[in-house]
Amino acid sequence: MYPASPKLAAALAYDYKFDEAKGFLETVIARNPGNESALYNLISVCCELGDVKNARKSLKMFKNNSEWMQLSQGRIYETEGNLNAAWIAYKVVMKLSPANPNVHAGFGRLMLKQKEYDSAVVYISNAAATDSLNMELQLLQGQAFEGMGDLKSAYQLYSEVEARYHEHGKVYALMASVRSKEGNHPEAIKILEKGIRFCPKDYDLYYQIGHQLELTDQYEPAIEAYQTALKKGRGIPIEALRNIGNIYYDKLINSKKAKEFYKKYLKAGGKDEEVAIAMKKLEN
Repeated sequence: MYPASPKLAAALAYDYKFDEAKGFLETVIARNPGNESALYNLISVCCELGDVKNARKSLKMFKNNSEWMQLSQGRIYETEGNLNAAWIAYKVVMKLSPANPNVHAGFGRLMLKQKEYDSAVVYISNAAATDSLNMELQLLQGQAFEGMGDLKSAYQLYSEVEARYHEHGKVYALMASVRSKEGNHPEAIKILEKGIRFCPKDYDLYYQIGHQLELTDQYEPAIEAYQTALKKGRGIPIEALRNIGNIYYDKLINSKKAKEFYKKYLKAGGKDEEVAIAMKKLEN
């Protein structure tokens, strides 16, 4: 049996309350710096928040090259997109401690990113066998089935999570993604609207509604949804700026507005080459 993160921190992470989980884990580690599993969970939470700098800072707190240190290193590499380095770190853990569910979850995430969905299902199922309350693993399983084209099984897994965790924005986005792939955009929008009722601060749900509205040629409402996403996310996701620019450029034919939002997208760090090409045309 592997030492688990404190129950409260685990519950917060399961509910995607990463800021609260981070604060709790920092308190646990301050009281017991030798709690390596808590340190790993802190680094995982930092990675979920996109805070790689603090994740790497926390990595220095490990006193030896243990399985938890290697797991943490793999998680950071994963977040940075260095999948080969993450794979090497997880292989080390697999040799040191093959029963640790976190390493199976790590391999499962890597398989998903590499679109090796059959292998992803195996690894994630192994992890879930010892962590049945972890809804993130269930969502990963659903994503693997979705990648395999088994939309029915994916939706079933997502629905089971939604039934237990109403205030979990990601599950609504995933359920809507399945309905969208089935061509049922109105149902996808209804699912996202339900998600917003439970998770009104989740900017990604507004972004996803914008995408669905755009797919159904509802351009003005789509722009409104994207702008709400930017407001809720305090400037992110920057892809909303690109999408608004695209609508003005391709659909509503408003060069001034297209140029305005493309400039904002590029200033925010956007690197879409098609935007750069469109900007050159607008400036000529």
